[in-house]
Amino acid sequence: TESWTDVMSVAIDQRGVDMQPVPNNNRAWAVYFIAFLVLGSFFILELFVGAIAESFSRLREKGQGLLTEAQMQWARTQQFVLQIKPEKLLCRPKNTARALCFDVVLNKWFDRAIAVVILANSACLASVSFGDSLEKMAVLDLLNGVFSSVFILECVLKTTAFGGLYFRSGWNNLDFVIVIGLLGGFV
Repeated sequence: TESWTDVMSVAIDQRGVDMQPVPNNNRAWAVYFIAFLVLGSFFILELFVGAIAESFSRLREKGQGLLTEAQMQWARTQQFVLQIKPEKLLCRPKNTARALCFDVVLNKWFDRAIAVVILANSACLASVSFGDSLEKMAVLDLLNGVFSSVFILECVLKTTAFGGLYFRSGWNNLDFVIVIGLLGGFV
């Protein structure tokens, strides 16, 4: 960038090979020089910064960055602590009916039974095809009613057992919306 204005002035004044220069003959060269310097400077700067950022990124991926071993251990510990999300401890309700629902819902066989009902419901829904007999459709409608009743019962048991804590789980929210849809379908 040293003395570039002198070179630009010579380029602006030139008229051609073996011809005498004329002051300010071709001012388009000024635009070329300024564009070249601005774009060239930004390009070189971008390459330089990109190379440094890439090197630093590679060092961080290897875990070498600018941290000592003790600092890296501290950073890993902090990341682990931030990933932990404590859950509220569920206490067995004192009310007898709620306590009974609580015991049923937290039984390991309850979730397994609900999973079996979901799979059976999915199989029934998948078995429907065009041109099914009336008997098959009647059986599938009966099974759909049974499955829907089980899902409604599950929702009622869980809301009774957990109270307001029921809605803190995304899966429970999904179940609740499905049950509301089922109830809307029955009406």
